[in-house]
Parts: sequence; C-alpha cells; structure tokens
Amino acid sequence: MQEYGNLNKILKSKSFVPMEELKKQLKKNEYKTRQDLLNFLNSELENINPNINPDKCKYLYKIFRYFENVRDDRDKEQILTGLKKTTKLCKSRLNKYKGQIDSDNNIYNKILSIIHVTLLNLANEKKEIVDTKETNNNNISVLRYIIYELKNYNYLFELLKTFPKYIMSKNENGQYLVEELIDKYIKISLSKEYNPDIIYYEKVIKLFIDNPKFTPESNFEKQLLEKIKSNIKNVQESDRKDEEKQKSFFFLNELIGDIKKKDVNNKTLNDVAYKYDIKPNNTIDFTKEMLQNITIDKNKFLDLRNLYTITIDGPGTSLYDDACSIQKLENGTYLLSVFVTDVASFVPRASLIDNMAYEKAETIYMPQKVITMLPPGLTKTLTLKENQDRTALGHFFILDQNMNCLDFRVQRCLINVDKNYNYNEIVNTITTSKNYDELEMINNMADVAIKLHSTEGNRETYRALKQLKKDVNTNGIYDPSIGSLIIMEFMTLTNYYIADYFNQHPEIPFIYRINTGSYGEDVKKKIIELSGSNIDIKKLKATYNAMCPPSIYSTQNLGHQGLNLKSYCHSTNPLRNYASLECQRLIIDHIINDDTNIDLEKEWIYIKNLCNYMNDRLDLNKTFIKECNSIKKK
Repeated sequence: MQEYGNLNKILKSKSFVPMEELKKQLKKNEYKTRQDLLNFLNSELENINPNINPDKCKYLYKIFRYFENVRDDRDKEQILTGLKKTTKLCKSRLNKYKGQIDSDNNIYNKILSIIHVTLLNLANEKKEIVDTKETNNNNISVLRYIIYELKNYNYLFELLKTFPKYIMSKNENGQYLVEELIDKYIKISLSKEYNPDIIYYEKVIKLFIDNPKFTPESNFEKQLLEKIKSNIKNVQESDRKDEEKQKSFFFLNELIGDIKKKDVNNKTLNDVAYKYDIKPNNTIDFTKEMLQNITIDKNKFLDLRNLYTITIDGPGTSLYDDACSIQKLENGTYLLSVFVTDVASFVPRASLIDNMAYEKAETIYMPQKVITMLPPGLTKTLTLKENQDRTALGHFFILDQNMNCLDFRVQRCLINVDKNYNYNEIVNTITTSKNYDELEMINNMADVAIKLHSTEGNRETYRALKQLKKDVNTNGIYDPSIGSLIIMEFMTLTNYYIADYFNQHPEIPFIYRINTGSYGEDVKKKIIELSGSNIDIKKLKATYNAMCPPSIYSTQNLGHQGLNLKSYCHSTNPLRNYASLECQRLIIDHIINDDTNIDLEKEWIYIKNLCNYMNDRLDLNKTFIKECNSIKKK
C-alpha cells in the first residue's frame, strides 16, 4: 500500500485533480498513471472493511472519472483488463460475505454499478457518424467484454437500448458482431456435448437481429442462411452418431427460424425439452434390471411397519417422498418421527440412473405434463404409497411442550404407510373422523405444528411471498390449511436439524440451502402498498425480487433468513430433487454410518461443483418452463 501513498493522498483530497495534473504529481505518463489507478482500486477493495458505509468511499469513485472520454483502443483495452479484475474481485467478495453485509447497500455492489456506467461511457464515442450503417469499431472490446466475459444479458440490453447504433457494430475483420455471435452459436451446436451456453447466445443473437436498427446489406440474411445450411449438409454427410447429428440439426434449424424471424419448426413442448437437454421420461427405464442387482440387508433396518404412519400432500399428488408419525408420551413430551424414502440405496452415485437424474436436477412440471427426475418405474417403486413396505430414513425428535428438541437421531427403517392424505382430507378428518387413534394422532400433529409455527418470526411472510411469486399471474394464494402447515413445519424441522448437524462438523462438505433476503415489517408494508384492486404485477415482482432474492445451494452455511433459521437444507424430497438425493447420501455416510474412509478433499470438490451446477440448472429449468408456457398460450 505504501507504493500508492501519494496517489491515496491525492484521491482523498477534497478537490478533483485532472489527469494532466495527476501525471505531473505522480511523475508518470498517462498509461502508467491509469495502471496505478486500477491497481490501487483493486488493492483497496482487497483490504477494505466489507461493512464500510459506501458513502465513505468517494475517493475510490473518483478513480472512474479518469476513465471518461477515452477513445484510443489501447487505452480502452487497458481499462477493460483492469475492470475485469475488479468485477471478479467484487463478485468474489459478495459471495464470501453473503449474509454478513447489507445485500443492497455495500461497497462491492456500488463499485459494480459504477463499472456498469463506465462500460456505457466507454462505448459512447463522441464522434459524429455520417452513415448510420457504419459503426466505429473501437467499441467492440466493450461489447465483447459484456457478452463473453460478464455474460450479462441485462447489461447488454441496456447498452444497446442506450446506444442503438452499436447494434451495427463490426469487428476488426469488418464482420458484424452478430455474425461473430452466430459463428459461436454454430460452433457450440456442432459440438458433441450439450452446452447450456447455447441458450444464452441465442438470446443475444435475437437481441441484435430483432432490433429495428439492425439494417445490414440486402444479401446479409441470404449469406447467413447459406452458411448454416452448409453446416447442416456437412453434418449430414459426416459419420457422427445419429443422436449427435439430431442435436446439431435441431439447433441449426432453430437459428434459421430466428434469422427468418419465424418459427420454422412449429415447435412443440417436446422440441423445447430437447432444446434445454431435458430428456423425456420414456428415454429408457432401467428399473427392473437395476432392482434385481440391489440387495438390502433388512436386519440393519429398524422395523416400524406396525407404527401408524401417514403422508400429507397437495391434491393430485402421486409422488410421496415423506411420511410422519407422532406419539404423545406419558411425561408430556412428543416423539415425532419423519420418514424420507430411501432413494440413495437404489441409486448409487455415478450410476446410469444417477447420471440421468443429475442432468434434470429435479422433477420438472410442464403444462399438462410431468418429467420425473428418476425413471417412472423406479419412482413408483420408491414412493411411500399406502399399504406398501418401504425402506426409509427415519428422523426421530423428542420435543417438550415448548418445542425444545431434547433428542434427535437418524436411523434406517422399514415402514408401511397406513394412509396417503391430501390437505383437504386432513381438515375433514379433524372435523368428522370417528376413529379415535387416527383423530388423536392428527390432533397431536396439528398441536405440534401450530406451536412450531408460533415461534417462527417472519417465516409465514416468506412462504406467502414465495407462493405469491409463483402464482401472481393467476391470482393464486398461499395455502394456510392445517394439513399444509403440518407437513411444512415437520419437513422444515427435519431439514434444519440435518443442516445443523453438518454445520457443527464443518470439516464435512454439505449442501446448504441459503437465503439472505429480508422478510420483516418493511416487506409487509411494501407489499401492502402495492396490493389492492389495481395491483401492478410488474411492480410487485420487482419488489419481491429486490427484497426477497431466491434461495440457492451453497457449501457455505449463511443461514436461511426467510425461514428464520441458522442452518437449512433440502433433504426431504429425494424422489424429485437431486440435491436431496445427494444430501441423503451424505446423511448415510456421515451420520448413520460415520464412515471415516471417505476422501473428504475429493468430496469437497464434488459438492462445491454440484452446488454451482444445481443453481445454474434450476435457473435453466425455469426458463424452459417459461418457454413451454408461452407455447401453450399460442
């Protein structure tokens, strides 16, 4: 830091020192002066207190004034190189301190916002352009940085909206930038493996070619189509596998449709599933062959098939991941048992079926269709259907009258569910049942769930908002029924105690579900302000997204603010969520078996990669569902 002492002093002075004066004081040329500014900025951000008030960092904001009105290509490249490091550093710090700093008002987000403005300024050449079809090529590096490095579609959208002339940008070879993007898209489409980046590049290409300001030469479209058709012909004549050819044909035809600005494929839901690399349920079902090779020593399982056990789910559900039972003991405490179907025993890691499940990441609910994460035959075999013997992981809680947990343990069990209830049936049972044992158990469940619910702080707000976000366009409402409350509280309790165990053993890698939003009175007040007979859907969504960021998977436990919990995970739905399946394997290895022969270093790498993959894949699945819904409307 000592080497920047003079620069530090100048920047912290009250007045702004122009570049010419700054060069004199530092005794350096402009290039080296700007390099010092960039290095000083990154050095400060490396060592700054993450909780510092951003208003106290005005001396850092001054640095960006020296990057204004830059026209020379070499100078721009120098600034972009430095800002790439700054962007990476800020994002790294945001990830490191997530949950420990103000999610909106912090120095790192402030710097990233200023970088965004700086990129716009770098792109905004002051030169007059005589012919609107001719675009200055000096800005290609800025556009490439946003497209290829940041991969930020929203930044690019704003840039092109602010400076529409850059729609016509050309690279150093005189090629339109969109042609360069199309070449990138074609290259990905011809690769043997599926690359989700192809979806991103398709969006970017459409952003250019759909813009009214994009007015290339009259033969431009014809030349592009000839290039694509030539690639189709090359694939056709190659000796590649049929499935590889099919993938390339699909994406190349998709590009043809985008260029012609019409859907040449007349896409169906299956076409969209193919585009997002989501394989249908009927691809292959290995269940029977696989089950024959699975042997389970039932002597190692606690036999609880005589224990009265039920499942509670929404109407129409046919997948039962979890079941529960409760007993009120003589001393007034409760023994709560939560059972989760034992998928891990039947789906070994890296097996063929495991790989298929990993690719989807979850069970996907399309319009009028469900694509299950696991093969349907296996799902049917493992679902906790009533009157069927099943293996399960049993989670046992001793709870006192105040809902303090006196004991918690996990054990493999054999169970036989007595009844599959839906939410409505639970309400009817409480009011009409003449079966004393059934009525007593459900009343005890309701009693415990209500007590757990009363200690939750803002959890109800979080759940209501989460449901609102899902159903805002269809006027859907949060289901407050007692059946829904029972199962949500019991699963939340289970996921908390599993996550808490791993949090107490930080040497073991684990998949936490984290959320750093805010769900207090400020959120309630804002939602009330926006709600009413003339609710603005766009404003409501924007408010939700700003105040209630989505939960993500992470190996770093930052707590779940929405549920008001210090630790949380997804471990209770392994039939339909891959993170749950992997959590179940970790539970078996580290809690039940206490296996000390596992290579933790290798497992850490695997779990970190899995968290990143799950977050990306689930976002891709949301985009897929959105596109399916648009096709359904058409």
